[in-house]
Amino acid sequence: MWSRLALAVRCLAFQRLDTMSDAPAKPPSVNAAARVDADLVARAYRKVMDPQELTKPERAALKRHEREKEERLRWQYYGSIPQKH
Repeated sequence: MWSRLALAVRCLAFQRLDTMSDAPAKPPSVNAAARVDADLVARAYRKVMDPQELTKPERAALKRHEREKEERLRWQYYGSIPQKH
């Protein structure tokens, strides 16, 4: 399990990468699970920043959110690589 500081730094780094894109902003494709987890993830981030223990549902929601975010950023990066002709 990641330490709280490492998790917070990682989250902030990904948020910075997410906003640095030159690509036009497209509307986020938010699935139903992400909408349900949004408040849980927000609460989990707050608890990570304040050294508090996460509950099991918060930990699971944060893990799902991070996995989906990494996948989205990975494909954004892949899309930025010019194709060889």
